[in-house]
Amino acid sequence: MGAQAGLYHHYGVNKYPLEAKKFGVFYHTIEKQNVKLLRGFDDEYLAPHSRHTDVRKEDIEQVNDLEILSLSDEAGVYIVASKKWQANFCNGSF
Repeated sequence: MGAQAGLYHHYGVNKYPLEAKKFGVFYHTIEKQNVKLLRGFDDEYLAPHSRHTDVRKEDIEQVNDLEILSLSDEAGVYIVASKKWQANFCNGSF
């Protein structure tokens, strides 16, 4: 929940309760190419999730300083970064 708390504290991005706990290992895609943080990642990769709350892609897209680096069709937003590279947020295992 640290990533969700950071997104709320710094950018006002709310978190939302899920109907059921999201847990498991899910496929993710890279949304922004040529990012040092993601160097060496495959275009599609597996990552774990375990949480009761989520952040919404639409809310993050409303914040000009944030960009979504990686997400999953099943698990949602995974890696978010500030465009100034002052902070990174990983919405995976909490």
